[in-house]
Amino acid sequence: RTLSRNTFSTSTTAADGLRLAGFGPVVEDGYGFRYLSYADRFHLFLSGWRHARTSLPSLQETLHEALEDLLGFLEAESGPGA
Repeated sequence: RTLSRNTFSTSTTAADGLRLAGFGPVVEDGYGFRYLSYADRFHLFLSGWRHARTSLPSLQETLHEALEDLLGFLEAESGPGA
C-alpha cells in the first residue's frame, strides 16, 4: 500500500533552530506538528486549519498526557537516584 494521506504532518530542525517557527498541515482536515528536542525539554507547535480550532485543545491535552505518561515510564525504568 502507498501512503497517500498524511493527517499528521511532522517536522523538526536542529535544537538551535527557530523556536517560534511552525509547521502546517498538508491536508485540509489534518494537523501540523513541529517539535524541537533538547536534552531537558521539548518545544512543540501544533497547528490546523480553521476546523481544528475546537479539536486542537483536545489534541494538545491528549499529547500532554501521553508525554507525561512516557516521562513517568522512563523515570521508573531509570531507577532511584538516576
